[in-house]
Amino acid sequence: MSPDPDTDAGSPYFKAVAIDFDGTLAEGGPPAASVLAALRSARSLGLRLLLVTGRTLPDLWRVFPDVQAYFDLTVAENGAILRAREGHRQLARPVDPQLAEALQARGIPVQAGEVIIACDARHDGAVFDEIRRLDLDCQLVRNRRALMVVPAGVTKASGLGAGLRELGLSAHSVIAIGDAENDLTLLEASELGVAVANAVPVLRQHADMVLDQVDGAGVTAFLEGPIVRGKQSIHPDRWRIRLGMFDDGELATLPSSQINILVTGASQSGKSYLAGLITEQLIRLRYSVLVIDPEGDHVRLGELPDVLVVGDREGLPPPERLANLLGLRLGSVVADLSFLSREDANRYLRDVAPLVERQRLQKGVPHWVVIDEAHGALAAGGAVAQYLAPGATGYLLVTYRPWELSTKALGGLDAMIAVAGGQQSGIIFGDQRQVLFHRDDSPFAGFEVEGRKRGLEL
Repeated sequence: MSPDPDTDAGSPYFKAVAIDFDGTLAEGGPPAASVLAALRSARSLGLRLLLVTGRTLPDLWRVFPDVQAYFDLTVAENGAILRAREGHRQLARPVDPQLAEALQARGIPVQAGEVIIACDARHDGAVFDEIRRLDLDCQLVRNRRALMVVPAGVTKASGLGAGLRELGLSAHSVIAIGDAENDLTLLEASELGVAVANAVPVLRQHADMVLDQVDGAGVTAFLEGPIVRGKQSIHPDRWRIRLGMFDDGELATLPSSQINILVTGASQSGKSYLAGLITEQLIRLRYSVLVIDPEGDHVRLGELPDVLVVGDREGLPPPERLANLLGLRLGSVVADLSFLSREDANRYLRDVAPLVERQRLQKGVPHWVVIDEAHGALAAGGAVAQYLAPGATGYLLVTYRPWELSTKALGGLDAMIAVAGGQQSGIIFGDQRQVLFHRDDSPFAGFEVEGRKRGLEL
């Protein structure tokens, strides 16, 4: 379901990049001209940029006064302040000023922000003693040689979440780049966590990807590279769906984003059940999913948090409303079409598809579109076949007649799961169950498959 059916290139998966400042974007001073050019180029692609820093706003403006010309939002004071174009607001109550007074009385220089206070990390013992003496609900956060005292629960991850809500984006559509200990939560909260080459060892260890170059040079090369521009996919180990077990006890897993999956098998083999299990995992990982459910097989997904089931004898919401539900809620929707005739269901899908694709292009949601009985909607000339292109990702297709899928639908597949039947089909992969990756041969008798192979691993 691509917005441009005549091209094989899908839109970039990532819709935003969150970047730390000191040690990542710059080193002590303003960003270099090459870094600023890379930021401008990234925004020209439609990417939203967030600066996420431990600095106070006045301290940031001192070295980077035109920050708002390059970033859509700034998260300052390690997640405690959110700065937008119309002004800024505190995301937590300030640390009790008694702490700064007590530390200064002990001869410890401190820098007070609107919410947090900071000092040299070598004073961590004294800071902890004063927090305990004053019975304050605070946490200590290291940033290389600096130590920040932050209200409990405030992190760069919480600040990122506030910024993304402001922009109407999901964390699964975001790349985060950092260098220090206080960036750990930032990277963990994003779909792809990236460390620059000069990052501290603990961040390098936990990052999904470590760049070859340091600070601004690394950020520049990354922003100008294939991942940001949708030419290359990377699949972090922490974002995977579990399919079952192989005979030798090895887990069978697949990446939870940036791929297309086909689940096929004979009628009543359990393929819809397996697809439901995959979808449930995606929802629990907080991906936004739209389920096209022609026969009402997936309505029980509505029992999960943030899942809305629409469609009953009173009708479905207007197509515009369905697309808006996904964009506004950042949750998941099951569209039950079982009460419609085939003609009415096809008409509804034809109206919904371009609106959903526009939403995916702009905001990245839904991350996944699950289409059961896909041989109907995605057959050559089917209701939504014209919207699917090999470059698009995030489709889970379910069918017992895969040979009827359009050439474009087949050409876009990355992984295929053949279910052999039985009560536990698709849960345990035994002698008669297998996971097949997209190849240039014929993994299923009866039809030919040609297309790409992304080098995914089980």
